[in-house]
Amino acid sequence: MSTPAATQFATHYKTLQQSVERLRTLDVPDLDELVTLVDTANAAYRGCKARIDAVQGLLDASLAPAE
Repeated sequence: MSTPAATQFATHYKTLQQSVERLRTLDVPDLDELVTLVDTANAAYRGCKARIDAVQGLLDASLAPAE
């Protein structure tokens, strides 16, 4: 069963992939579309990064040697 955070990560990741693919396929860059795509990709990246950092923190805490 996936958690809301995992679902959000998947959504952000998919958005990031779609933004990158759209940027790759632009023949003639439209500045307004570029700004929107970069903003969307940046927000999705921050969402993914926050989840990765949270999971890394959980792993660090659970793998830390007992004092």
